[in-house]
Amino acid sequence: MERLADPLIAELLAALPAVSLVGPRAAGKTTTAARHASSIIHLDRPAEADVVAADPDASLDGLAEPILLDEWQKVPEGSAP
Repeated sequence: MERLADPLIAELLAALPAVSLVGPRAAGKTTTAARHASSIIHLDRPAEADVVAADPDASLDGLAEPILLDEWQKVPEGSAP
């Protein structure tokens, strides 16, 4: 089901290198963002977060864009892409 934000997200992604979705817990941010993403990195999964923390640039290399960085706030400080 399309959300009201979907057309705006698509427009922003066409014009900008990054878009941040902010809102309350369980509001559907990840579900909505995932519909627009070609790749997803789940930073709440330790194995994926460790790879990003070790080398953020290399962890994104080769992934189809747009890339959803889900739960980005869980990456240790100084390591966020």
